[in-house]
Amino acid sequence: MKSKVDYFENGLGVNENVGNKGLELLDKYGRQRFLAFFHFQEPDHAGHAHGENSSEYNAMIIDDDRWLGRLTDKLRELGIDKRTYVFVIVDHGFDEGLTSHANAPFVILGSNNPDVMRVGDRRDVAATILEIFDVPMARTARPC
Repeated sequence: MKSKVDYFENGLGVNENVGNKGLELLDKYGRQRFLAFFHFQEPDHAGHAHGENSSEYNAMIIDDDRWLGRLTDKLRELGIDKRTYVFVIVDHGFDEGLTSHANAPFVILGSNNPDVMRVGDRRDVAATILEIFDVPMARTARPC
């Protein structure tokens, strides 16, 4: 995939690095057509290290929300918020009080696109987004 996109970087680590890179890239590419994927991994790491409902896990979820606000503020600042779809997808939750998850297929997929008002599991996320952008899917793929 790296050779097919304008910019690809993996392994930025903490939310601050990911968020600041996202803001920088929106400044660079935000006035042209773009697709961006920003992966904030700190809640997952905190959940596996400290457990579900820990203060560390909760703090990272709050930090993700803060970065989502900063990124959407940047879209507004650039004047493209009304014509940019935003999809927020969570990886998985954790078993109550544990640092693991036995079976976590269900996810939250939030969007400013009113057509994305469905429930589903992790396998539905890609199919749903591909459907929104009219990208042909294999016959076995199904949107949620």
